[in-house]
Amino acid sequence: RRDLLEQAVESVRLQTYESVECIVVDDGSTDGTSEYLNSLDYDDMAVVRHEENHGQSVARNEGINAANGEYVLFLDSDDILYPCAAESLVSAVEGSSKDVVGAFASAKLVNHRGRVKKRTVPAGRMDEASLENANAIGGISCTLFRRTVLEDVGGFDESLPRRVDVDLYLKILDEHALYGVDEFCCELRIHDEGLSSDTDAVEESYRKITEKHGVERERRR
Repeated sequence: RRDLLEQAVESVRLQTYESVECIVVDDGSTDGTSEYLNSLDYDDMAVVRHEENHGQSVARNEGINAANGEYVLFLDSDDILYPCAAESLVSAVEGSSKDVVGAFASAKLVNHRGRVKKRTVPAGRMDEASLENANAIGGISCTLFRRTVLEDVGGFDESLPRRVDVDLYLKILDEHALYGVDEFCCELRIHDEGLSSDTDAVEESYRKITEKHGVERERRR
């Protein structure tokens, strides 16, 4: 994803928020990503490199461990943030009650043909740890949390093959609240190589998550 990564990094660089640290976790790439990152003149970027691929949860946990800021905003390598993203999400948290420890926003989903589908999120406070709420938040890109809360809940579950985002949301909502921002803050790329395309792994992950958290999954007829 070297070409898409370039767009992702640039979208972080263009954030309107006053102070943004960009951490890239290179999880054993073999496509020229390392060389590209070495070529960048970006003082506020740090790179964590793995010689071998360890998977999405390990990579994200490494990113959390490397972060120095008060907040962590996640972005997958094939997605981009709109310039307002960090500023809007931080403002949502800081303008809410103290038990609100993170925020998420609406997104535009773009497929390989350039077709755009808008995904809106429930606006306002969310404080119930239900599978319905966790799914409504959407994927991990363009979600923001206080770093200390991510550390307190143990970050991402490295034993789950997929839907680690849902598991994380449930862990946080079990003790805290999140806030939905009714604003399009990011663009998500939809393609066949996405991790969510492995339906068997997704189903197995949901089974483990429902058992772990004692939540029910609504079955579509």
